Amino acid sequence: MVSTLQKQTYQQYEWIVVDGGSVDQTLKFVQESDIKVKRVISECDDGIYDALNKGLKIATGKFCIFLHSDDWWEDPNFLAKYVSKIAPRSIVLYSNVKFFDANRGLVRQWVDPLRSKFSVTSGWMPPHVSMLVNLDFVRRHTLLFDTNFSISADYDWILKLAELSGPMDWIYVPDQFVSMTTGGASNGSTSKYLRSLLEDFIILSRYGILKSIIGSFNKKIRKIGQWYE
Repeated sequence: MVSTLQKQTYQQYEWIVVDGGSVDQTLKFVQESDIKVKRVISECDDGIYDALNKGLKIATGKFCIFLHSDDWWEDPNFLAKYVSKIAPRSIVLYSNVKFFDANRGLVRQWVDPLRSKFSVTSGWMPPHVSMLVNLDFVRRHTLLFDTNFSISADYDWILKLAELSGPMDWIYVPDQFVSMTTGGASNGSTSKYLRSLLEDFIILSRYGILKSIIGSFNKKIRKIGQWYE
């Protein structure tokens, strides 16, 4: 992750590190990096979404993007290209995502531009790591991740972003990819899969039972075409 940031041609960013009170060499590594503008929170948290909320609360910039410890940006112009696409009414900029296994083998990729505002409630969901989000908009609407959801809080957050904005406020950056390692909150065991399905159903239930059923299953089905042999 650090090397990804160091290689970026666009360097006008604030790096916020939220570390869950780890006892390894993470903090030492962060402090010794040559990235100048950084803020560090090192304390126990209540899971990934609690950690993301901590970052959102102290961020001071105009936009923010999440980069987890096992994620990286392939292009050194990644941030520069995102920034060049920002328009006066931009709420979200998003791109594509490649998912790799622990051996850096490509597992699947997400390439799916938004077609309408209603796509989100029908199961369309850009991975949150691909999203550059307007922080003024987030603050104005107090848009934090709901930690009552242990797996699908990001889907709930993205739905709320979509509810409060329009398709013209979302900008797709087609030539960029975020690379991430599988094994996150929604990946892995059958129990996680079932928990994710239940949480998606609960989140979508505010749009009605039929939409909840269709959207929950569509969200899973849409992944089928993304997998690689």
